[in-house]
Amino acid sequence: MPDLYRFPSTLNEDLKDEIRATNDSQWLKDMQQQCAENRELYQITYDQSKEGFVCGKDIIHAIVPIAIYSGTITVCRNKARVAELRGEKYLHRDELNLDDFNRYRIMLTDDPFGKGVLLVTGDPDDDSVPRVMRAEFANHSCYGGNCTTKLQGPRNVPVIVLYTKNVHIPSGSELTFWYGRHTPKRLDVCEALVERLQQEGHPAHVVPCKCSGGRCEMGFIHLDQDDAPSSNKRPFVEEPYPPPRARIEQPLSEIPKAVHMSAKPKAVHMSAKPKAVHMSEQPPPKVTSRVRSEQVQPQTLERVQPPPNIEPSQRITRRSGNRPW
Repeated sequence: MPDLYRFPSTLNEDLKDEIRATNDSQWLKDMQQQCAENRELYQITYDQSKEGFVCGKDIIHAIVPIAIYSGTITVCRNKARVAELRGEKYLHRDELNLDDFNRYRIMLTDDPFGKGVLLVTGDPDDDSVPRVMRAEFANHSCYGGNCTTKLQGPRNVPVIVLYTKNVHIPSGSELTFWYGRHTPKRLDVCEALVERLQQEGHPAHVVPCKCSGGRCEMGFIHLDQDDAPSSNKRPFVEEPYPPPRARIEQPLSEIPKAVHMSAKPKAVHMSAKPKAVHMSEQPPPKVTSRVRSEQVQPQTLERVQPPPNIEPSQRITRRSGNRPW
């Protein structure tokens, strides 16, 4: 049986060893065997007309694995893109990336050897493994679906397993799960993105979501066959760190002078009052007061001459206007 995960040659050796360890693990072989038994038990097949999974028997409140996500593992280290994949923020970029519209790509886990995330991209042109065994061919449902995904297996490079939910799934029902909050998008957003892609020379079209007969008003963006990202058409490369900003050439006369860190700002006296700014040219009216302001002099200590009968050691000082004791 072919390996579950493939990888480009640009990955570092440590990550390659971890991927090989996952492909050769006994846990993965046992999980693949369980999925095969459950598909045979509930007669789960891949329906060409629906392009998804369909069960031939009732699944009555059984939480069982049925398929595993497979594909090529790549690394994304772009901070803005990582924030989007993790769901931390949604950024509107000026430049569109064709890989963002690949509906077979999903985030796997954090990069164990760097500040990024691992992505798994399924290849729809690969016929070496039947589609019924690959979870990337399960369709989306805007209402949660009757299946869910779980991250299991080895720690550094885990496996995405598709499980049925604890619900009653009647015979002939399609097995679906929720892709996430960024896929699919509203139909008006899809049309605007398709228009931008066509202006940049990338033909694309909108495919409405069929999970509820179009009542959800959501859709997907499908690129044409020539531009669709695929491992057979374009090699996967490891995404580098964001490039440094371009250097702007500026005349020396326009560059401000550097200020030394030890330079202290000029002190501003507290008594300095800002000048009044008036909206009209007329002088402001004079403000008169019945109380005349008097300048208060600070109190000073003065020496009081003691009487002749007081010893020098018993001399005291007092404030002017107050009693000595």
